[in-house]
Amino acid sequence: MKGRSRSRRGPAGTLALLGALLVTLLVLAFLQYRWIAQLGDAERARAEARLEEASRAFCDDLDRELDRALAFCTAPSPYPGDEAALVSARLARWKESALFPELVSDVFLAKGDGEGRISLFRVDPSKGEALPCDWPASLEPLRRQLPDQPGPPLRPDLPAIVVPLGGPPPGDGGFGPGRPPGRDFAVVLLDLDWIAKTFLPGRARAHFGGERGLAYRVTVLGSAPGRRVLFTDGPDAPPRAPSTGDVTRMLFLQRSFPAGGGPAPRDGSARPPHPGPGAGSPPPPGGPDPGLGPPRPVEGGAWLLVVRHPSGSVEALVGGFRVRNLALSFGILALLGASALLVLASSRRASRLARQQMEFVAAVTHELRTPVTAIRSAGQNLSAGIVSNPDRVRWYGDMIEMEGSRLSETVARVLAFSRIGSGRQEYALRPLKVAELVEKTLAGYQLVLAEKGLAIETSVDEALAPLSADPDALELALRNLLDNAVKYGAEGGRVAVTASASPDGREILLTVSDRGRGISRKEVRHLFEPFFRGEDASVGGVQGSGLGLAVVEHVALGHGGRVTVRTERGEGSDFTIHLPVRPGAGVPAEAS
Repeated sequence: MKGRSRSRRGPAGTLALLGALLVTLLVLAFLQYRWIAQLGDAERARAEARLEEASRAFCDDLDRELDRALAFCTAPSPYPGDEAALVSARLARWKESALFPELVSDVFLAKGDGEGRISLFRVDPSKGEALPCDWPASLEPLRRQLPDQPGPPLRPDLPAIVVPLGGPPPGDGGFGPGRPPGRDFAVVLLDLDWIAKTFLPGRARAHFGGERGLAYRVTVLGSAPGRRVLFTDGPDAPPRAPSTGDVTRMLFLQRSFPAGGGPAPRDGSARPPHPGPGAGSPPPPGGPDPGLGPPRPVEGGAWLLVVRHPSGSVEALVGGFRVRNLALSFGILALLGASALLVLASSRRASRLARQQMEFVAAVTHELRTPVTAIRSAGQNLSAGIVSNPDRVRWYGDMIEMEGSRLSETVARVLAFSRIGSGRQEYALRPLKVAELVEKTLAGYQLVLAEKGLAIETSVDEALAPLSADPDALELALRNLLDNAVKYGAEGGRVAVTASASPDGREILLTVSDRGRGISRKEVRHLFEPFFRGEDASVGGVQGSGLGLAVVEHVALGHGGRVTVRTERGEGSDFTIHLPVRPGAGVPAEAS
């Protein structure tokens, strides 16, 4: 009872340990999910902040240059002089200190005559004068609006900077103070081709660049309502509306930057810092702005910066990051769980193997003790003269022979398995006729069959080709199959041994059949495991070591063959050794 209670607590303890392990893994999985979710939120916040900062810096680069350009063409307080010379001088000073002097394409002076006509003069910085010229097609919208509705200074639709200048004295046809304000204008035409092909790509690389080019899809759209694409570059992103992205910001806005123009661009342009909008000129109306001022309205709408991640959005990027981390984490947890289960299964299998080995020792001891006891008893009776009848003496001799044979079989089986387990089993192959093998095996088995009252049926094809095999090993394998047939198929009353060729002629089949109870399906896969014994052996008290079929399988594999079993519950079992037919097997040879 004590041992039984231990065996009951063993599985219960294993299940408790398994349950505790499962609960621990579930708790770890829950905590891991929460941690990864928090990491994902933090990563999304960081990614959005970095992208917002890069987008703001991108827009500041253009707006800062526009602010500097706006500063040089803004006229000072009116005083007598030539506006053309003044604008030329300020343009020259701006180009010397500007980070991107290529931004300005041309500078014009537009003069109103008071009757609604506007004349255009092109400023020549080298001569310091303004020469009459025709209106370019790009400035036609501006000509129709001047001087009554000039609009804001920044005109993204042209693109240009338009600021009013002081007029000349009365009766003077030149530019200068004295004319009614708002009739004369400075028009700074920006180089849109250079902006689209040089400035915007450079700023995109500086703020959104990665190891392999742009990390985001960067697009700059023109002013409304058309919103034509001025620049786009970067990895392809899923199709969306052109004006939607992870970040959208307005640029080409009139803003006030700190004196000095703010920080230098990220690409480290090696130009001197700009003196700021107040250097050499009066501050803009309202006084200097020490910090960034709010954007001022722009006619027609400002340009639009649209930044998109290749995955479609930052949310999708972080979602993919979270999914990958979750998959990796749960994969590790699953691996840990599987490892724990394997450890438990291995420990249980080791425990079962140890129990089987103990049963094997007990079974072998019993099998050795039984024939030894019978032989000793018979020897004592014979030597003491208790048995004197010749027939009785002959019977004792047959019994000693039979028990000695059983003893030899058991010892041979254990020795064979020990050699197999140590890897030292060798097979001496030589030509062997199948009929001779079957006849020799059955000749030494007649006493056992007679004792059990079993009929033996043999069917050997005399035309079978000789085998290249180890006779002793094959005989041992065949005797093991016969032992099982006698032990488990005795109630069938018949054992059959068949030797035939396979349908394709490549194999010789040695089959031992019985008509006993058969084997259950759940036990078939364990039949060839060492020390395994089925339920019938345990319930019926059938003696055995559980090594016979393991030895049979190893012998078959050692000869390049295999073992198969066909069984049905209640109809008996057929065990077949498949041995390959080798060319030239009739010629003597040795192999191991």
